[in-house]
Amino acid sequence: MRRVWLIIVFVAAATASIGLSVTAFQLRPSATVAAPPPTDPGIRTGTIGAGDFFSTLTTPELTNANAASLQFQAQWSVTGNVSGQPLAGLGPRYNTNACSWCHSYPATGGSSPTTNSEVQMATLNGATGNAIPSANYYAPDNSDGQPFIRINGPTRAPYRRSTGAALKLYTVVGMSDIGTALPNCASSALPQPDFTTLLGNNDISPHIPIPLFGIGLVEATSDAALRAAQNQSKMASFGVTYAHFNIDGTGTIAHTGWKGAAPSGNYFTSLAYAAEIGPSTELFPQKIDPVAVCIANPMPEDHAPLASRGTCDGCAMDWSSEVVNAAFFQSHLAAPAPAGYTGAPPSNWNGSSTTAYTTNTATVTQGTVYDGYRQFLNAGCDTCHVPSHTTSSSQITGTSNTAYYSYSDYALHTMGVALDDGLTQGAAGHQDYKTAALWGIGQRIWFLHDGRTNDLYKAIEAHCSGNSEAATVCSAYNGLSTAQQQAVLDFLRSL
Repeated sequence: MRRVWLIIVFVAAATASIGLSVTAFQLRPSATVAAPPPTDPGIRTGTIGAGDFFSTLTTPELTNANAASLQFQAQWSVTGNVSGQPLAGLGPRYNTNACSWCHSYPATGGSSPTTNSEVQMATLNGATGNAIPSANYYAPDNSDGQPFIRINGPTRAPYRRSTGAALKLYTVVGMSDIGTALPNCASSALPQPDFTTLLGNNDISPHIPIPLFGIGLVEATSDAALRAAQNQSKMASFGVTYAHFNIDGTGTIAHTGWKGAAPSGNYFTSLAYAAEIGPSTELFPQKIDPVAVCIANPMPEDHAPLASRGTCDGCAMDWSSEVVNAAFFQSHLAAPAPAGYTGAPPSNWNGSSTTAYTTNTATVTQGTVYDGYRQFLNAGCDTCHVPSHTTSSSQITGTSNTAYYSYSDYALHTMGVALDDGLTQGAAGHQDYKTAALWGIGQRIWFLHDGRTNDLYKAIEAHCSGNSEAATVCSAYNGLSTAQQQAVLDFLRSL
């Protein structure tokens, strides 16, 4: 204590000797401490509200949808001779061996599950040529920084950033069912990509699975309706590009996939089979990985069967290809239901203290959800995440002229350097993405195209980087009070 007093006396004397006021050395108030950011309330608990078929289906439609669901979950092997894996055509390279391994949360047809099935795929059926790609993945904004494929991480389809080429995680080398039939199918002929080096060079760009709920409604929405749903004047006021859609070869809007490059669920499914599981299909009749010494079957491996599968007493799905089954399944999935309301949050929720939903860490009121929806609109989030659309005439019973709330304009928008994936698909460049539909986001684990975060607030902030069309909207959102920003997160988790 005496030492401190001497120092104070010395400083006072020294300042006086050079003509400075002692008050110049008085402590100033500390800088204002920034308020903590809003908190993602987390995955909504309670009723799933997703994964069901449309309640309006006829008996034949429902019979076929149930049969198609079984095929969507069926597993592939190289020859189809493995117990429990009856479909022939896996590989030679693959990420997984069934659609439902990746499209499974919160129900079949969704997105990445809580446990990453790609970890166990490395040794599927005794495969010996694979190592789990566990080097750290860094997104362009330097986030993530965790093992690329990990048990508690998202399922991912890898691309090579420098070339845009689709890669696959694993090879069929050493699998039990290739046996003596393919004696030259060895790692020397079919090496696994060197993911350690590729990840170390930041040369990997992944996509995670999109949820498939409600896709039949989107397919039944006319191009004219999608164009009319965009609010051109509001988009201009927020600096958002108007009417930039990915267009397929027929001149119509493509709307499926992260970059909206697929014109239909049928095309999207056929491409996913070829690029992630490996079978040749009627749309892609040759293998994407044509390593002759590792190919066991005639082409195309997936085709309409010549005898009934017997899963539904001869219904149409018994006689259809796997691609047709998977497309039928997903097109008949109903839209995910929000927490206790239909459409937009109702105005009678304004100010209500009644619980709208709960999570493991939060209880969210109806009033907060309603306020969050209003702030979502005020900040301009709806310039791209257009709340609602209406279908035209549809073959699916009960879905014609139906309004639905998906919160997407299905157009392309430039999202900035932080979300640059290095890939070009049709009219979509490296930083362009189809607006992600937000329905069901209340029960989604991973966000953004590469699954770099499970924090909804961080996903929003990733929209704010240089060259992003969302810059003005981001500024508006960040200009809200912390309570208002929190309300937006609470509204989104209600969807």
